[in-house]
Amino acid sequence: MHITFSSSETGIDQLYVQNKVAAFGRYIDLSAPNVRVAVQLGKGHGNDRKADDLYRAEIRITVDGKDYYVTADHADMHAALDMAKDEMSHVLRRAKDKRVSLARRGRTMMRKMLGRFGK
Repeated sequence: MHITFSSSETGIDQLYVQNKVAAFGRYIDLSAPNVRVAVQLGKGHGNDRKADDLYRAEIRITVDGKDYYVTADHADMHAALDMAKDEMSHVLRRAKDKRVSLARRGRTMMRKMLGRFGK
């Protein structure tokens, strides 16, 4: 796994971010060399004055050529990162469920087809 972390004006510790990213190990194999994680934290974006008071957390994960991307805005940088982590966990869980469900359906179809030959 390769983690890229960039932050502007936040003063957040990289170890804190790595602990948050470690939670994704439930859904993807983080020890694989083809896993790329990019985390960006920043303050203020856009033309809106209220946006200057918000922190933005962006997480992008690339696994086997598939990209997963989430963003979250909040007044507290830790809360923004936590919200983005929760959203990414939801996205990864859905992708894993689809992958597992497809494998189960394929296995069931093969059992039905092979079961016909046994009779």
